[in-house]
Amino acid sequence: MTGSNITHEVSVQEGYERWAAQYDQENNALIMLEEQLTLPLLATVPTSHVLDLGTGTGRYAIRLAAQGAHVIALDQSEAMLSVARQTADQAGVQVRFLLDSLDIDLPGEPDSFDLLLAALVLCHVESLAHIACEAYRVVRPGGYILVTDFHPAAIAAGWRTEFTNADGKFLLPTAQHTREHYLTTLANAGFRIQTVYDGLVRDVPANAFPEDIIKKDGDIPFCLVILASKPINGPQ
Repeated sequence: MTGSNITHEVSVQEGYERWAAQYDQENNALIMLEEQLTLPLLATVPTSHVLDLGTGTGRYAIRLAAQGAHVIALDQSEAMLSVARQTADQAGVQVRFLLDSLDIDLPGEPDSFDLLLAALVLCHVESLAHIACEAYRVVRPGGYILVTDFHPAAIAAGWRTEFTNADGKFLLPTAQHTREHYLTTLANAGFRIQTVYDGLVRDVPANAFPEDIIKKDGDIPFCLVILASKPINGPQ
């Protein structure tokens, strides 16, 4: 068998280490749909101080820093952060990139950030409760958390986080969260849900998927986007 015909089951850590070099060169349908839903929301919330969890190659961290935000960006993959640092340097923007796990306490004092961003990362985290509680601690009253993710309905339908290179296809594990689990976990931590989008497969930009996939799976929710706020007067 040639390398391209081999399927590898890998950990999240190994997967993103291997994926980093080509990550920004791919036309990723999930990212395309996610940004289509998310960028208008980002324009409506304060972003002077931002914590970006699972920053990957820094696509949001660098964008927000270029707009004047003070950004701390965290990821567990050194290879992804290496790409992010290089891109930030080329863009001439300052971002504080940190290599660390999301399972620990988040960086920052209480009430430090206007916005906590967790983009396409929580599907790789088994326990949402710790992150939600830590997010509530570090987001200031009146601030926001913006969560985007590979939709649980797509994962339940058998879709996987995957990429292909010369060594074959690589499949990464995803947690079995539900849409309701995301919402109740954020609410239980004290956040107030503001906006929820369920972007469908058929909502992806033109030519992101072959037409046969759109016809067959077009009504499957593909991207989940949740914007929630921390009440000014504490938990409601």
